[in-house]
Amino acid sequence: MATLAGTGIVSTLLVSGAPSASVLTGRISDDKSEQPIVGAMVSFRQGDPIHEVTVFSDDRGVYRSPSLIPGESYTLRVRRIGWRDARVAAQPAPEAGEVRNRDLRLERETDPTALANQLPTNRWYALVLAELSNAKEREELVRQCTYCHQQG
Repeated sequence: MATLAGTGIVSTLLVSGAPSASVLTGRISDDKSEQPIVGAMVSFRQGDPIHEVTVFSDDRGVYRSPSLIPGESYTLRVRRIGWRDARVAAQPAPEAGEVRNRDLRLERETDPTALANQLPTNRWYALVLAELSNAKEREELVRQCTYCHQQG
């Protein structure tokens, strides 16, 4: 209860709002050695319209989700270069205020083509630039590509 000074009015302050969020936490590790996978991208999708947020596993392989809407369905994707993606199909988020644990294990990617497909675009772009010996051609390619793609 709060009293407004000098008025003699007594009022009750009610604080209401959305229910507190729910959180997932867990550890990303190698499926064979159980060693942590550092820097794995853990993406959470939820909502209508869909909202996606990505967090990264730390030096112990541990991640913590952003705030999830309690009870609402979410999907999860984990990826890291050199590993096969892991996906978790739609699951209900934990209840309000709950922190739920979800450990995931990734398998090493051994297929050379799949590994190459995981590399970021700037890796391939650097190879193309290295093939151009003419400085003017290289400059033109950089200007044309970075005009749309904003590669720094």
